[in-house]
Amino acid sequence: AALTYRPTRTPLRSCQLAPYMQQPQEVPAEGGEVLLVATGLAQTFDGQRYPFRDIELSLARGAKVGLVGSNGVGKSSLLKVLVGADAPERGSVKLSRDVQLAYVEQDPTLPDGALAEEFFYGSELPGFAALREFSAAAAEVEAGGGEGVAARLQRASDAMDASGAWALESEMRKLCER
Repeated sequence: AALTYRPTRTPLRSCQLAPYMQQPQEVPAEGGEVLLVATGLAQTFDGQRYPFRDIELSLARGAKVGLVGSNGVGKSSLLKVLVGADAPERGSVKLSRDVQLAYVEQDPTLPDGALAEEFFYGSELPGFAALREFSAAAAEVEAGGGEGVAARLQRASDAMDASGAWALESEMRKLCER
């Protein structure tokens, strides 16, 4: 699944889906459950120029999607609408039950002295909650722990397994090292 930006010769740039993506409800990726469906999305900031309009999009569990385009064509604006950070001028975005979205600004503002790692760890998504609990339990074990620390570590490890947080921690560390 991919979005294709096709700039016009005028300052107006539009975002259109590849032809095979025009019916989002009928095209789940490899049998995956459809998690997000966007219908008829349009956004304008001045009433004349549209970074995107008439977007039809579905994202299925397990799908890999790339959003590619030149600077200023509306990639970030579209993402903000998809995650609910901005409202579209037209159209709707529907999420499947129990779907949680996370969005990191292109240029996030962190408090003075804050580390990127602290920013990620502060997320309320289940994977990061499991990661924080596991880190706290592991630190307690290293400090000599007390009664019940082994059970706490096991519960935290189970939560890491259930939320896929082992891979999340690895990815976060890679991002923070850049």
